[in-house]
Amino acid sequence: MSEPKARASEVNYVFPWLLHFRINDERIGDFRGDGYALKSSDGLVVIDPVTLEDEITHEVAETKYVILSAGGHQRSSWRYRKEFGATVYAPVGSKGLDEEPDHWYGEGDKLPAGIKAVAGNWFKNTCHLLYTHTDDTTVLFCGDLITQSEGGPYRFPIGENMPPYEQAREEVKRLLELSATALCPGHAEPTADGCNAALQNALDYKY
Repeated sequence: MSEPKARASEVNYVFPWLLHFRINDERIGDFRGDGYALKSSDGLVVIDPVTLEDEITHEVAETKYVILSAGGHQRSSWRYRKEFGATVYAPVGSKGLDEEPDHWYGEGDKLPAGIKAVAGNWFKNTCHLLYTHTDDTTVLFCGDLITQSEGGPYRFPIGENMPPYEQAREEVKRLLELSATALCPGHAEPTADGCNAALQNALDYKY
């Protein structure tokens, strides 16, 4: 899927060291798309990148690494590589990429900032990303697994061609065992201290 035309117009802070950007992605019916920038000892790591308006582009100008949670989240990855010199990581088996990533990765592979990859099962060729900050705060980046309509509950994506939801439930049960502090989805509002509650909402949602 090509780069979205939409640009994020503001910076939000999940934590002082974790920035959040949101666009309304015209490629998916103006549904929200969320990206993140992580300030780490390895440098700035951007996860599922989106393009920013010119007046806030400086927030990501020092991006050293880009990590995709799925091939469908390539978004502005190649722009970041071209303009900022970022090194791009993508999950093994990612489909539909416009360019070749610098590195392919899978569960157990070494990633920048000590990020751990947890293989996704409901959507193939995806990975959840788990980061532990120096203050022991843990952040779970969960890509496409968790979504949210404006002001609505956290839930799984809804559509005619979705895989069986029982598989998604099993995946969430596995993620609950990680006991992460914060949840940062690719299509929902991040929550700084309610990761497991948000995951439980997706389990309890009536599909």
